[in-house]
Amino acid sequence: MHKYLLPGFAMVLIAAFPKDVQAADTERGKLLYENHCMSCHESVVHIRENRRARALGEIYWQTTRWAVTQQLEWRYEEVRDVAQYLNNQFYKFDERLECK
Repeated sequence: MHKYLLPGFAMVLIAAFPKDVQAADTERGKLLYENHCMSCHESVVHIRENRRARALGEIYWQTTRWAVTQQLEWRYEEVRDVAQYLNNQFYKFDERLECK
């Protein structure tokens, strides 16, 4: 009987998680960044010595702030994807944005 409980329990747990709990799509993040962000600034803002972001959460916050400022109406997923792309490409913080 116990060999059937664990798979069943795992399926219940998986079904309980929201559908947007997934790894960031950094390729989509790159495209969003290139289409909406690079017109105002180049990558130099991410590699300068006095950059503002000191952790992945701060990249997420800055991405959210600019998306609102530019009236992009991005959902959590778009902000997450861009923030994770920026982290992978420039910042290299040892963190991931995978859930709300």
